[in-house]
Amino acid sequence: MFTDTFTWIEKIHWTAQAISAAATIALACLTFVLAVGTVFLWWATRQLVRNGKRTAEQQLRAYVGITSGHVALETIDGTIKPRATIRIENFGQTPAYEVSVFSAIENATKFSEVCDNGTLIPGKITIFPKSSVRIIFSGNYGVPDGTAPVGTFVFGHITYNDAFGYSKRTNFRFTARELTLGGRSTDLCSCDDGKDAN
Repeated sequence: MFTDTFTWIEKIHWTAQAISAAATIALACLTFVLAVGTVFLWWATRQLVRNGKRTAEQQLRAYVGITSGHVALETIDGTIKPRATIRIENFGQTPAYEVSVFSAIENATKFSEVCDNGTLIPGKITIFPKSSVRIIFSGNYGVPDGTAPVGTFVFGHITYNDAFGYSKRTNFRFTARELTLGGRSTDLCSCDDGKDAN
């Protein structure tokens, strides 16, 4: 059977021109296969570099969030107001540039009742990797009898630029209960509704 398959090759009169033509066709086929392989390798390498760059940026970029906080009622300018302290930390491996914080404190029974009339804390700072800053701010309202109703919500957002030039934002929402004038400060508890980051 094997000999029958190639009998047509034996019937060809192999002159120098026939050998040259057959070699040219074989070389053209091989060149086409190499061209297709080269295009595939170029595309695969391009995807590998693109994914590697994205992975490196995700591993190295700044990740800014709040590690802890507390709130207390204090007398400020003759008015009883809530005062919050939050600690903002950069968990990433590169600095967070132009960090700005918008924050607010509101009293409500649930977060959906809160109006967003907070304060942009003045100034933009740089937070270096594995370091943190403490931010202190007061509510824009007075508490008439010195006892906050049902819940005090501390919320806002942090905006910053990472080392790769991308603008990032972290939204935060916390709650504290049972604040009393002159009492101990109350630790902030996470309020899952509305917390996110990009």
